[in-house]
Amino acid sequence: TMEDKKQAKKQAKKQAKAEQDATKHVEDYEVFEKKKKAEREQKEKEVKAQQMKEKEMKEKGKPGHEKKGKSKKSQPAKPRTAFKLFSEHHPGKPREQILELWAALTETEKEEYKTKAEEDDERYKQEMEEWKAENPPEAQGKAVKKERRAW
Repeated sequence: TMEDKKQAKKQAKKQAKAEQDATKHVEDYEVFEKKKKAEREQKEKEVKAQQMKEKEMKEKGKPGHEKKGKSKKSQPAKPRTAFKLFSEHHPGKPREQILELWAALTETEKEEYKTKAEEDDERYKQEMEEWKAENPPEAQGKAVKKERRAW
């Protein structure tokens, strides 16, 4: 009948419209995904460029801050104090507790650590003399003084 045909036509129009909307939605989503992918790739390029720039700066160093000659061997370890030697015999304890233990020691008990500290100081002086003999002032990171010309 005529009414059925009208209703079928309406139904067909609705279905076509729904399909068109679905297709448009899929197309919009695909465009959105392509844009996001392009943005992500652009950001990755920028990050890589920044990393390369930082790497170059690190290798070059800061302008005007050229590195001085490096020594072949690092400087000797600084001498340890009596308290430092004492605290090394109490690993894992909090500093406050070590301070209390140190304060509770008698002078004769502290003397053992003071003697070891003096020996460590002698070791440091000896190693420092050897290090200075092996490393010229340029390698030690010190500026070498230039002779002044008399005009």
